[in-house]
Formats: sequence, C-alpha cells, structure tokens
Amino acid sequence: MNKLKIISDHRFEKNKYNYGTGDYNMSEILPKINTHVQLIYGELDKIAPLENGKIADNLIPDSELTVLLEENHFCLDSSKDKIIEIIKR
Repeated sequence: MNKLKIISDHRFEKNKYNYGTGDYNMSEILPKINTHVQLIYGELDKIAPLENGKIADNLIPDSELTVLLEENHFCLDSSKDKIIEIIKR
C-alpha cells in the first residue's frame, strides 16, 4: 500500500515496527552491534537457514560467517569440537 501511495512512509514505518516480522527490527539492530560476532550456520539448516546467516553477516559490521558443510540445525550435537575450535579462534 505504501508503494501505491495509499499510506504514508511514516505510517508504513510505524506499522512495520508494530506489526511486521522480526526481520524488519533485526535489520535495524544488527548494524549497531559494536563487537566481533562469529556466526556459525549449518549448510542444511531448515530452522535457521543459511540465507539468514548471510544476511546477518552483511548487516553486522564486524562479523565472520562460518558454514558447517552438510550440517543441519542440530550441528552442536554432531560438530561440537569443530564449533569450539571456531569460537576459540
């Protein structure tokens, strides 16, 4: 409706904040993170898809994305030692 000029930019932003998904709010918060963030995603994760990690990596100023190949959402169980190694870097 905003693109069609049915509602104003101000109202659109207000509705987005009040009723939108968390993605809108996260895209405003992530760039404000002022510490290093290590993102670890499983390549085959269906719950927190790798695409989300790529977006977060682009939004966080000092981040590093590590992808665990052939791993899913429960990679902490199967790749615990690898994850600990990544965190210790």
